[in-house]
Amino acid sequence: MVSELERAAMNGEPMPEGLSQIDQSYYQGLAFLYARYRGGYVTREAGRAEKKLLQKARDDALRAQRFGERCMDHAVRLWREAEGAANRYARERTLEHADGLYRAVYGAPVPREGEEEA
Repeated sequence: MVSELERAAMNGEPMPEGLSQIDQSYYQGLAFLYARYRGGYVTREAGRAEKKLLQKARDDALRAQRFGERCMDHAVRLWREAEGAANRYARERTLEHADGLYRAVYGAPVPREGEEEA
């Protein structure tokens, strides 16, 4: 199945506006590949193989981007929870608030005496 982006590249249309950087690179790679094919510089079989490489590079870049976004979301949640717990501890220095700070930072309950840490 051919995507709208690939169809535009195949037909030599201008790059659509609003594409992410990853999709811009993918579009330009496809457009160049199709131009080379139309010019007789690459065979259909070689073009098919190169297109698979472009698709894999795009998929890898999208996966890396999603992983980075998940890491950033996790860091934001961690710091938000840690800040709240640290503020509670700063206002009232209790063992309960210290335990809350520990849980916020490590995402686990405080080990008690005689328990092993994971």
